[in-house]
Amino acid sequence: MTRYFKVLPLTAVAMLGALAGKAQEQAAAVASTGAVRPIPVSDQMFKKTITRAIDLREKQNRPMFSDGKEISKVIIDAVKRGELTAYRGDSLTSTFTAKEMSANMSYPLDAPVSADPDGGDWGGGAPAPAK
Repeated sequence: MTRYFKVLPLTAVAMLGALAGKAQEQAAAVASTGAVRPIPVSDQMFKKTITRAIDLREKQNRPMFSDGKEISKVIIDAVKRGELTAYRGDSLTSTFTAKEMSANMSYPLDAPVSADPDGGDWGGGAPAPAK
């Protein structure tokens, strides 16, 4: 009988410890943002999406055109892999599939080549007379 009273408290403590550990796992549910210290979902008050435009003509953005890692190539590859969503316009309401995007980017080889009817340079008007 005394043996029974020694084992019972140890079993109860082990069961309570297991339940406490499980309760802590449920309380630690957080949003998967990849942050070092993520904020629990219960503490998040609102969510805001920010859309930014990057002017690629600025000098500070020149590294985005480094060899083999051009920003346009990185974006196109990410859309093809399904990591990014391609949108049809600035309103961000309708999307492209990867096949539609690649079809819109291709240029048919048998397309007619336009020529300037004046025979001049594009936008240059008539050619300058020879001297």
